[in-house]
Amino acid sequence: MSRLPLIVAVLAAAFALWWLFNSDLGTEEANVPLTVDEPDEAPPEDWMLEKPTMGGVYGGKVVDLEGNPVPGAKVMLIAYNAGDAFLMDRMRSGGDVDPDAPIPVIGDYTPAGETVADEDGKFRIAADSQTRISRVMAYHPPRYFLAVTGVTKPREDLLLELPAAGRFVGTVVDDETNRPVHGATIDIYFQQRVNKAPDKPGNVEFKTIQRKARKLDWLATLGRFIPKVLGPKLYGLPYEGRETIRLRSDRNGHFEIGPLADAMQLEFVITHPKYSWFDFDSQGGKTTPKRTVVEPGETVEREFRMRKGEFVAGRVVDENGKGVPNVLIEVQSISAYYRHWVYKHKWRRVMTDKEGRFRAEGLARGSQSIVAKHDTFGSVVESADAGTDGLEIVVEPLGGVRGRVLGAAGAKANRRIQVIFEATDEKTKGPRRFKKQTRIDKNSEFVLAGIAPANYRVWIKAGKESSMPQDVSVGPGEVAQTDFEIGGGGTIITRVFDTSGGIIDPATVRLIAIVNDRERPMGTFVSREGEISIDGIAPGLYRLEATSSGRIAFKTDRFEVSRDRSTVIPPIELREWGFLKFGQPVDETGRPARVVGNMILEVREGEKGAFRRILLSTGAELAVRPGPVDVRARMGETTFEERIQVEDGRSHDVRIVFPSR
Repeated sequence: MSRLPLIVAVLAAAFALWWLFNSDLGTEEANVPLTVDEPDEAPPEDWMLEKPTMGGVYGGKVVDLEGNPVPGAKVMLIAYNAGDAFLMDRMRSGGDVDPDAPIPVIGDYTPAGETVADEDGKFRIAADSQTRISRVMAYHPPRYFLAVTGVTKPREDLLLELPAAGRFVGTVVDDETNRPVHGATIDIYFQQRVNKAPDKPGNVEFKTIQRKARKLDWLATLGRFIPKVLGPKLYGLPYEGRETIRLRSDRNGHFEIGPLADAMQLEFVITHPKYSWFDFDSQGGKTTPKRTVVEPGETVEREFRMRKGEFVAGRVVDENGKGVPNVLIEVQSISAYYRHWVYKHKWRRVMTDKEGRFRAEGLARGSQSIVAKHDTFGSVVESADAGTDGLEIVVEPLGGVRGRVLGAAGAKANRRIQVIFEATDEKTKGPRRFKKQTRIDKNSEFVLAGIAPANYRVWIKAGKESSMPQDVSVGPGEVAQTDFEIGGGGTIITRVFDTSGGIIDPATVRLIAIVNDRERPMGTFVSREGEISIDGIAPGLYRLEATSSGRIAFKTDRFEVSRDRSTVIPPIELREWGFLKFGQPVDETGRPARVVGNMILEVREGEKGAFRRILLSTGAELAVRPGPVDVRARMGETTFEERIQVEDGRSHDVRIVFPSR
């Protein structure tokens, strides 16, 4: 049979495929339409940004809301400063980056050029070739507010519409006396409008955050640019390093700000040294914050009422009862659930006078945390309720330790060492255990200052070398002097397995020192491939405690670590917990037992020991040690007892049977 017809058929099919993919069929015939579920409301195009083009010319016209030109309006180009532009491109593309190149600064908007509109409101301005322009802004105070538009490339058809200037007038008054509050600090946050329409001019109830399907106002995205650049240009206010426009109330309690318009909503946060924080401590314990919108050309007036705050007063004294001057006192409410968001981490700060007295006012209600700070004693933390008068904070001057290093470490001046302190006093005011890094001088000595008065156990580590612990007593304002003989520290080596001989990784091992028959934790270490190796251990008695998730902790016997030697501990075996699962009590027939009062359930692990009472809901599991476990239950006058042999990692069902009466 000839193969010619088959070859012809194959060639014809290949030609048909080539024609299908290369001929111009037109979009309607060639493309099969896709069915896509469109959202109810597509997001505005302004939300999807392209990468801005570098340099170029920007032009257009500045008009008011009625379309009339605004001659003399100032036009500003705004760049998004992201460091070196070419470096950013290389970082985005994954290319090689010079390690010495400047690190990009993200999130900083800066002015990139400014011009003035002509008599027809027209403007034209060129951007530097190394600058990416992301915004174009126009403003003309005091008659007009400003307009901002986002751009992704040079264009000369921009239309910037300036709204008529509005104004806000506020008054801060004492809620009890109705008198004006002079010297209140007013911080104004400019925010994107996310509220529903105002219920009345000037007020917007901020009950739910609901972004409207509206054009994003670029002004609300500028952040710190507003107080940094617009503060001086628009309002004549110096930049103070904050992200707010800051004002202060005059003797009549008044403050004003303008020009404004409805491009954004305003949030006011008002504070005063003697008054409670604004939007906090209201009659109901919580207030509803209000945002304000100023319509173009309107003046909005609003009254802010403040309540006198609580206080904490007292005295900072030394161990002899003498007042300590110039101590920084920081006071903060402990319960901050209802506090205004601005003040969740803010402190009221005052200084003690020459007699050590202080009084912090304007506090919230409830418990307060009081921190006293000074170079001579560090910091002391106390707590008291608002309204406390006569609080006494007793402080002790910090001490120090001067040490001389003997042995191998003394052979090299400027050697870095680690000094470990462990408090032996039960009621020490400082930390129980801490470390300090320092260097020894050419005389093999070191000095550490700022040590809280206490009795310590102190030793030195330098690489794999360690010293014998020394008992050091640091008195208030005193410098204790001690010699440390340092040599080769010991090494502890062990491995951690499960009951089947498999490596447990990770496992956590805690090193415990035994001093005068008392156990003192010395630190924790994590296994690597089941192996633990701890270097630089001071000679002495120790034990290890190993733990791992889902397994029973195990303590080794005591062992001794010697200088310059490795101590190998037998492999540690960690067993898995077993589990007991308790079901609903039943009678001999398998039916649910009649409930008489509360059931008392107790378990005992091992052959010896006491029973312990447990509280479990039906179906819950109780973790127990593998081995014999005695279970007993009592309900009324009926009892149940059973011994269960619990295996590692297994769950055992416990069927509690109460004989029917």
